[in-house]
Amino acid sequence: MIRGVTSIAVPLRLEGEPPAALAVVHIGVPDDVAELGLEMRRAAARIVRAAG
Repeated sequence: MIRGVTSIAVPLRLEGEPPAALAVVHIGVPDDVAELGLEMRRAAARIVRAAG
């Protein structure tokens, strides 16, 4: 842990691959954590779709 640094992660589940995550590291706390989490989940879904 580093004081003043926040990390947020969402699971990235790729068929046949070991567990993974998509993560963001932010100085301080983001203004809208819920919105950031939603965008990260959407990004993870796009990655899974692109991986086929």
